[in-house]
Amino acid sequence: KLKWEEYQESTYRTKPNYLAVFLANKLSFQSIIDLGCGSGNNTVYMLKKGKKVMRLNAFLKEEYILDRITEEEKKALVMQKGKFEEIKLPKTDCILSTFA
Repeated sequence: KLKWEEYQESTYRTKPNYLAVFLANKLSFQSIIDLGCGSGNNTVYMLKKGKKVMRLNAFLKEEYILDRITEEEKKALVMQKGKFEEIKLPKTDCILSTFA
């Protein structure tokens, strides 16, 4: 049985999902919620593209994001730990959920 912490560690610093790349480069939007963000590769990519990101995961390791972004990018990031059914999602332009 795969543990989520092990999955996050094994995918840490890998490439973002092709869907995240497509969204960031082909669609016009300012804010996005990354549901089930895992180790944060999509979140980091979106921040680097100038998007405001809410990162949501039940098993959240903040350092997986914070060590890869600038102080300015940190201002565009909200990190939320919890289960989807327990979180009230704010208004956003886009929602990304690749494996959740």
